Amino acid sequence: MNLPEKTDIFWYAIYTKPRQEQRAANNLVNQGYNCVFPIMTVDKVKNNAVIKVHQPLFARYLFIELSASTSNWMPIRSTKGVSNMVSFANKPARVPSGLIEALQLAPELVLSKFEPKQLLTVQSGAFAGLTGVFQKLVNEPDGESRALVLIEILHKTHTLSLPLDAF
Repeated sequence: MNLPEKTDIFWYAIYTKPRQEQRAANNLVNQGYNCVFPIMTVDKVKNNAVIKVHQPLFARYLFIELSASTSNWMPIRSTKGVSNMVSFANKPARVPSGLIEALQLAPELVLSKFEPKQLLTVQSGAFAGLTGVFQKLVNEPDGESRALVLIEILHKTHTLSLPLDAF
């Protein structure tokens, strides 16, 4: 059997069924395909507590490495969890390998589910009970994510950097 040349191998995008990205990735890997399924950690507020939830970086998409000449493309579309391959003009869309490398090397992403201008009530700490307006999420040098919040204190608006678990 001839092994494909490195120039013959490309990354492609797979479009999955709703909320079945992990299922599709697992089934493709079990069939011997090399897949990348980037996940991010999102802070969500549930019952006045911030919890960390893992979710897809690209909802309904994952990436697969295939050889244009030797890979068996037929089982992909019938794999459980897969809807189809992303195509343009009936040709599978290639994804730049640099993007995949960056996704594999990047530290896990942390995003906030707070929306800009969302009203937040501080639940703990020195400012407990005060209501403020969420501005943005900032990542401190120590790796801690904090919320920048506008809070009115003594008839003057102040920008405070508060830990996410304060809300």
